[in-house]
Amino acid sequence: MPADSGVTGRPVPGAEADGPDAMQVSARGELNLATPERWTTLGERLGCPSLRDRFAELAAAYGEKHRRYHTLQHIDQCLACLDSVQSLADDPAELELAIWLHDVVYATRRDDNEARSAAIAAAWLEAAGADA
Repeated sequence: MPADSGVTGRPVPGAEADGPDAMQVSARGELNLATPERWTTLGERLGCPSLRDRFAELAAAYGEKHRRYHTLQHIDQCLACLDSVQSLADDPAELELAIWLHDVVYATRRDDNEARSAAIAAAWLEAAGADA
């Protein structure tokens, strides 16, 4: 039986797949896609292997106590959606990076979270030696 997305009550696309492309689903039916290993692989795909050193900061940001929606579970759900359509993307690695970092900053009383998240993404990529 496919894993429930936890948001809509509908199955997660591809959760029933077998083999190397199968989604990682926990015993409780939760996705487990937002892992340090996946983040490290993304950095390598982007030519920025030192991004792996940022995972602890990333996980800490998405784990802030005031967050109710913009959490690693949200990133899991977004990655599951990406995985189901990434063959349609010109650059799925760039899309994945956007998913990981789109709400790394989340201050409930501010309206510039996306801009601040984008600034962090740019700084991390520059520090990792990414091409402009």
